[in-house]
Amino acid sequence: MHHILLVDDNVAITYLFENIFTLSNYRVSVVNDPFAALEIVRDDPIDGVVTDFSMPRMNGHELIQRLHQLQPGLPAIIVTGFANEALRVDGRIPVLNKPVNARELVQRMTNMLRDVETVKSMRGPENSDGKVS
Repeated sequence: MHHILLVDDNVAITYLFENIFTLSNYRVSVVNDPFAALEIVRDDPIDGVVTDFSMPRMNGHELIQRLHQLQPGLPAIIVTGFANEALRVDGRIPVLNKPVNARELVQRMTNMLRDVETVKSMRGPENSDGKVS
């Protein structure tokens, strides 16, 4: 079962996302503060993160950068009402504009996790350097 971290300072948003990910057979951790997200990951590694962009003390892009230091290649999605601003910061991270279709969000994360698993399986135990034989 994949472990997803949901980070948003809006409790109603995390409640909705938690329900849809749980119904889709994900293990879910929810926090409303980016610094709490960093603490969770130190104790309980995650498979993916969904975060808001505009939050107090740290934006979603900064959070993802810090999470990538702990878990390189971690699948991440930003869900925000400020999509243009988030895309200007880093166009490589998928950004979904609020309001978002929750099923679409789960499907995007599922696809990202499948991509990660595919790459890992292509590497195999002998090719963990990232080279495809």
